[in-house]
Amino acid sequence: YTESLLRYVSTDTVAELVRSNQVRNEDAIYLIDCRYPYEYNGGHIMSAINFPPYELDSLKEFVFNDLASRDRRRAIIILHCEFSQLRAPVATDALKK
Repeated sequence: YTESLLRYVSTDTVAELVRSNQVRNEDAIYLIDCRYPYEYNGGHIMSAINFPPYELDSLKEFVFNDLASRDRRRAIIILHCEFSQLRAPVATDALKK
């Protein structure tokens, strides 16, 4: 995966978004944890939702159907995994298709 295919956000930026009121009321942040359940259960970012690599269809359903139907705010979706080098980029790619 090349940087041109993905938009990377630094951990500092994500932490600032989560801690502060920088996100407008009409926006909603969704943190998607792309790690395996045992990794997620071992510790995760507060409010993160777990979609492991073998549940990409469920992730698509969540983003394109569930969020679209229940939340009228602009969705800011941040995907991450252990090093954000494989699982999150694969999930991002799946959402682009």
